[in-house]
Amino acid sequence: MSLMISFLLGVPTAITFDMVDCGEGHRGVVYETLHSITLGEMLQTHPEEMDASLSWMK
Repeated sequence: MSLMISFLLGVPTAITFDMVDCGEGHRGVVYETLHSITLGEMLQTHPEEMDASLSWMK
């Protein structure tokens, strides 16, 4: 649920698009490649945007 909320708020979110077999009994998940900044970088460079985006949590 939080993944969907993050995506809808515009937070860069990797979308899962495949599951793969990685050997004997191991499975893996393939995500799309993101070319964006991390949440930590966002908090440091644009704190005013995070306040507005997280106002629904109050």
